[in-house]
Amino acid sequence: MRKIAIAAAFFFQFAVLFYMAAQREYIVLTGKTVYLRTAPIDPNDPFRGQFVRLNYEISSIPKDCLKDVSFTKSPDYDSYGYNGKKGEIIYSVLKDGGNGIMKLDYCTSKKPESGIFIRGRTDYWRGSSSGVLYVKYGIESYFVQEGRGKEIEEKAGNRNSIQIPMEMEIALSPSGTAVVKGFRWSPLGIGITIVESPPRRNWTNNNQDNQPKDDKNARKSIKIKLTLQNNSDKAIGIINLPDSKSFSFEPVLWAQQKFSPAVKFDSAIIPTDEDVIVLEPGGKFDCEIDFSEPRWFVETEKGKMEIGLIENQWQNMFRIVYRPPSVEQCKRLEKNQMVWHGFLQSRAFSGAGSID
Repeated sequence: MRKIAIAAAFFFQFAVLFYMAAQREYIVLTGKTVYLRTAPIDPNDPFRGQFVRLNYEISSIPKDCLKDVSFTKSPDYDSYGYNGKKGEIIYSVLKDGGNGIMKLDYCTSKKPESGIFIRGRTDYWRGSSSGVLYVKYGIESYFVQEGRGKEIEEKAGNRNSIQIPMEMEIALSPSGTAVVKGFRWSPLGIGITIVESPPRRNWTNNNQDNQPKDDKNARKSIKIKLTLQNNSDKAIGIINLPDSKSFSFEPVLWAQQKFSPAVKFDSAIIPTDEDVIVLEPGGKFDCEIDFSEPRWFVETEKGKMEIGLIENQWQNMFRIVYRPPSVEQCKRLEKNQMVWHGFLQSRAFSGAGSID
């Protein structure tokens, strides 16, 4: 009798695994294919073999993008926080983000009746009233051939080099279940390096004799070099509008209700042929951005301010985002067919010179 029970248990486990594998294969063969952008984190896991861990752009849901999701006063937060439990089902509705990539439209606890959406589960909440809900979709791991994990990690880059996003090929079932099919590399990479930093203060040391002396002429905010690099095997056109207006300056998600750029990104500018820069394969475009200039100030509760003067530098960070004009705005350009469209964001950085 015991042998029968053991055999039955083994058969049940085998049947479950077979069903799961068959279901995934069915979704791969019949599901709708979309591309989601991400960057790898760590290529090794001693328990599961060679793979890449993934963190998607749609994994971080700003509160303003949440619908039908309850919030309440929580003792764990300074203000209002997410009123739910880890592991609750949630649906992220997607929209076209340009260059064949889907991006987040909004997130809801109710299954959408139409459109393209992906089913996930809540993971954790960061922040308070202006916080972010983190979601997992069951596609956070991608297995690769033995020895290729390090290759992928090096090509993707790190905080001190060009970041080349992976664009994951995802199959979606009608219910929103997602399965990874493969990936491609973004044709355009982005990187930032610190050119100049303000004097650093030792916030853990209260001895004023060890602190930098106040100097009205001392730098208060960083200067960076921003680089765009062609990662494809053909020439790519980028748009460099006057006064760096192809680049927007944005707080990280959980700081967007506290800060906003003093100079807004203008998406209505029509580019000219002189604004087009052609990058050959491997070619780079560099520009310097000095955050001590009023062009890069932010609006705060205390008025306009340099980002180097903001308190809590590690929490309140920013990104530079490259957004070229739309296909419609570029249609009269001589080299309009070469222009790359979409958006590309840098690593997060602080006004004092730290890079996340």
